[in-house]
Amino acid sequence: MSRRQQLTIVVWGSVIVGVIALVFGFSWPSANTDRTASADNGTTSATSTRLLASRGLSPAPRGARVGCEQRSEARFPGAYSDPDNVVVGPLVLVGAKYAEPPPDGEFRAAKFQALLAAGHTAIVNLPRPERRNGTRLAWGFTDDPAADRTVNFIACRRGKESGSRAEGRKVTFWSGGIASREPRCLPLEVYVDGATQPELVTVGLGVECETE
Repeated sequence: MSRRQQLTIVVWGSVIVGVIALVFGFSWPSANTDRTASADNGTTSATSTRLLASRGLSPAPRGARVGCEQRSEARFPGAYSDPDNVVVGPLVLVGAKYAEPPPDGEFRAAKFQALLAAGHTAIVNLPRPERRNGTRLAWGFTDDPAADRTVNFIACRRGKESGSRAEGRKVTFWSGGIASREPRCLPLEVYVDGATQPELVTVGLGVECETE
């Protein structure tokens, strides 16, 4: 094939592509597409933050993601109705109303299984003033250091088998609890399903706490 024939094929190919683009309204993505999308996302996030602030609210902390893949599996009959559990909508912290102190009297940690109904999300946040004396959250077997203070639970989707049930409901179950070097009534902030204001709950670490 001669050089002139090759050039003719290239030119006609460009013309055909141009016609297709005009007919179907198609355009090739530019090199700046990803950067523009990132900038748009950042602008949207900043706008949302300013909107919340104007209403006297603040966005929920993001924290460490603990999802379906980090779950354990078990059955929890009566979990949502047990008065010893802390229940916030679809979230249950099993036995969190009161954890007995160890026999030696030296409190170290309390195991509270976390359950979340299928298809829901819940953020559990340790308020900044309470992050003392070794107090930290410990759920979901994650290496993210943010998990010490804020855990973002994401339950398995409704169509996926989680292997856990509570009162006939599909739930996702995570092992773990709260570590602390002192017995105390510990307040936690809980944001359910994207809420902008938390619900405040209290867990009893070696002491019985007054709750509403």
